[in-house]
Amino acid sequence: MANGSTADKARKARNKANETFGGVSRAKTEKIVKGIAKTAGVKPTRSEVERATDLMETRRNNDRRRTAARATFIAGPKSPASKRAAAKRMEALAGGAPKKAAPKPTAKKAK
Repeated sequence: MANGSTADKARKARNKANETFGGVSRAKTEKIVKGIAKTAGVKPTRSEVERATDLMETRRNNDRRRTAARATFIAGPKSPASKRAAAKRMEALAGGAPKKAAPKPTAKKAK
């Protein structure tokens, strides 16, 4: 692959998921919730803010775990890309690799 191996792509996806979803503290999440409420013109109670913060953090953790699981699957042997690569390797080992056709000659114009 031109942009790196599948394992490298999976590692980068896991790292990005942890950076994107894992690096926000509860205080920052509360600030986000309060900002959204202020934009909507609503003044939430303390319990509503806590509940919204809990929901947002749960969503963030789920997104991070889902992305990490997807990355692990992509790098694993059961992913479609891994199966295709394994089939190509087996075909090449068996000597049945498709041969490339010779390029067709182009007709030159007579002057």
